[in-house]
Amino acid sequence: MREFFVKMTQQSQVIDITPRVQETVAQGGSDEGLCCVFVPHATAAVTINENADVSMPFKYRTL
Repeated sequence: MREFFVKMTQQSQVIDITPRVQETVAQGGSDEGLCCVFVPHATAAVTINENADVSMPFKYRTL
């Protein structure tokens, strides 16, 4: 199992971890398999947005 950590710089923030996930998977050396992204915190979340523009303001701060 491989892992990496992400440091936030703001209270509410969207961080694109795609490059870090790709790098971590590539280090595994397999041609196929499963990658599980897990966030062990009650107030954190992982979202999948294909072609998302991460420069857009975070719209869900009031939820």
